[in-house]
Amino acid sequence: MFAEIGDDWRRLPKPIRNALGESRNPWSLAGNAWKTEASMWVLRKVGKLNTPNSDNVDDIYEERLGLENVLGACGWHNYDAAKVRASVNEFVHDIRGEIVHKGVTLGPLHKGGVESWRDLFVRLVNKVEAAVESKFATEWGVAPW
Repeated sequence: MFAEIGDDWRRLPKPIRNALGESRNPWSLAGNAWKTEASMWVLRKVGKLNTPNSDNVDDIYEERLGLENVLGACGWHNYDAAKVRASVNEFVHDIRGEIVHKGVTLGPLHKGGVESWRDLFVRLVNKVEAAVESKFATEWGVAPW
């Protein structure tokens, strides 16, 4: 994103521009210093992500890229956006949460279950990447990959 924006801070996504506008030290944005400040702001926000549930994922994309409800655009045959969100939340809270916080799983962990979750997230990543690519192409005239 920063490579495509170049030296024009007005091309930053609105949420980042708004955050920089709240700077207590406007001199920290002088010249091209806004690029460093914008990058650091994004890194701080992403670094605070502790629980990647559907609401937090949507917030990250909205705050960083201005891409609203990214998971709401994700769905495929027999798997609508509501089911995607519910599955992400189930994985994050029930499966990941138990493993990370308690060192156990709710039930037996088997190959079929792991493959099913992997397949879900591969599809989800492809859908999110397509949404990001579309956003970049629309706003900056070039795809990020």
